[in-house]
Amino acid sequence: MEGYRIGTIYDGPPSNVVWDVKPSDSIRAPYFGYVEFFLPREFSATKEECEKSRSCRDMIETTKPFRYRFEFDLGPDGLELTKLLVKLASDKEWTDARPDSSCWQSAVHLEKKKPG
Repeated sequence: MEGYRIGTIYDGPPSNVVWDVKPSDSIRAPYFGYVEFFLPREFSATKEECEKSRSCRDMIETTKPFRYRFEFDLGPDGLELTKLLVKLASDKEWTDARPDSSCWQSAVHLEKKKPG
């Protein structure tokens, strides 16, 4: 069934937001900052939708909640995003988040577009 879409994925709202700014060893950016938050996710589909597609189980697996971590350098030119990281509950280490069009990723990139 080409083009058939099953269910809906719901993201957010972010919770357990933690942030901090600390001195850095860098001359270029004397401060380092981060924002970290938990992002709940949910997949919703009817029994009929799931009976029509074998991908329901795959969708449930890919919609597990995770944590985001944005890391910044803070220097004379303002904030500069240096890392965009993600971690599932089952992960021991942070990994690079693949770019997407989510509002959390878009918002962090908007800061760079502000006129100086």
